[in-house]
Amino acid sequence: MSNYIANFITTGSGGSGSRNNNCTVFVGNLSWRIAWQDLKDHFKQIGEVAHAEVMTENGSGRSKGCGTVEFRSPQDASEAVDRLNGSDLEGR
Repeated sequence: MSNYIANFITTGSGGSGSRNNNCTVFVGNLSWRIAWQDLKDHFKQIGEVAHAEVMTENGSGRSKGCGTVEFRSPQDASEAVDRLNGSDLEGR
């Protein structure tokens, strides 16, 4: 009975070439079957998703069970945390 969890990334203000951390949400406890497109599709119900990524192990390409979603606006990122934290995605 595990749920997936979304939390704001609150580190730094970003630097040259980095993503906008105010718009980025960390997602944990993902099923290993989840691909970046699944993550993006789940979060686009909140707002425009600029980028979604599932973290993978070097070499094997196997999912680490977590990822990030970057929204176009900080308001959408905040709403995603409020509305989707604990929501179900592929049984988790």
